[in-house]
Amino acid sequence: KRRRVVWTLRWLEWRAWLAGRARPPTETLSGWYRRFAKGAPADVGSNLHALLTLADWVLYAPTLQTRMPYAAEEVRETCRQTMSLWTQKRFRCNQP
Repeated sequence: KRRRVVWTLRWLEWRAWLAGRARPPTETLSGWYRRFAKGAPADVGSNLHALLTLADWVLYAPTLQTRMPYAAEEVRETCRQTMSLWTQKRFRCNQP
């Protein structure tokens, strides 16, 4: 589950970079991508918010025993939707 989220985050960063919207080194992951979510349609933005919640859990939870914020199927679906919704075109059209 954690690995799926990490790979989705890597993919998201790569897709943003290809679209010319690379995250500056001084910006946090959540801070940068929440700006994109604000300019997106509600369902697309909520998907990105869900992924960022998972990212916070994966990156900052104190131990592997920490309970994840979503069920395994929800993690899988959030990652799958992120990969289909957040295209290069969407990153180019949305301003951070």
